[in-house]
Amino acid sequence: MMRTRRGEEEKRRKGARAFRFAWGLFLLLAWVINSACGANESILKSGKESPQANAESATPFEKDLDAMRTADFQFVYVLRRKDGGKIDAEDRGVIKVNTSTANRRVAADDDEAFIIGTNTAIPPQNMAALYQRFAVDNYSPPPPANLNANANK
Repeated sequence: MMRTRRGEEEKRRKGARAFRFAWGLFLLLAWVINSACGANESILKSGKESPQANAESATPFEKDLDAMRTADFQFVYVLRRKDGGKIDAEDRGVIKVNTSTANRRVAADDDEAFIIGTNTAIPPQNMAALYQRFAVDNYSPPPPANLNANANK
């Protein structure tokens, strides 16, 4: 059986057309699926006002503190030097030693404050050392209400 050059070329063209058709179909399907998976903006905006206005006016310290709250830490503390100065290397060492179990420690307010976020309570002796050296503000969320308590007492 003898193959002709014309027959082979026609077969190659049909294969190329089939490939282009399959590739085009694939791209079309990918575009349709991608378009269908987007969020519905009207539903997203129907809930509550966007907090962008407040976020723009927030100071870097407030943003750092809000990040700790967003992370849902059970304990959030802000440490500042009692003399109002910047936290130096020695202060950082004391903070690191006494908050070794903390999940996150962030310098804030141009090194005048340190924000500590943790899910485990800092031991009382470590808290006493921190209170002795720093002005400590507790920004921890309130403990959850006891849902098992008898309300009719």
